[in-house]
Amino acid sequence: MRQLFDKRLTFSAEIRAGAIQCWPFCEGFIPTELAVGGFRLMELSDLGTTDRYDWWPPVLEDNLPELARQTFIHPVLDRARYVDSTLRIFQAPELFDSRSDLRRHLSRVPVRVYGPPSPGCCGPASAAPCTAAALPRHD
Repeated sequence: MRQLFDKRLTFSAEIRAGAIQCWPFCEGFIPTELAVGGFRLMELSDLGTTDRYDWWPPVLEDNLPELARQTFIHPVLDRARYVDSTLRIFQAPELFDSRSDLRRHLSRVPVRVYGPPSPGCCGPASAAPCTAAALPRHD
């Protein structure tokens, strides 16, 4: 880690001196500098399963027990961040289609996390859990 820190300090000095205009970022910087420093690099999949290690779909934190056999899982999000991530990918009208991928993803999260409850849903008189499945159907 010291090597990475020192290299960043070198880049900072070069930027201030006008010797360079920008520097490598994250995924490009770290493995390159580690390789230059003589570190041994390997594929993450050499260390375990990577089936659930990708940018999409996110994994809802509540579902981690179902993925106990996975070595690497990414991204793992709490309910609010899961909903935010899901809503960024899908179009809003899909929320009203009970067969949509958006509704399937949101069905794992209580409606109260991402929107106002429907009449008769999630209120004090309702014993049913409030999920996306409880949203009115508009097929």
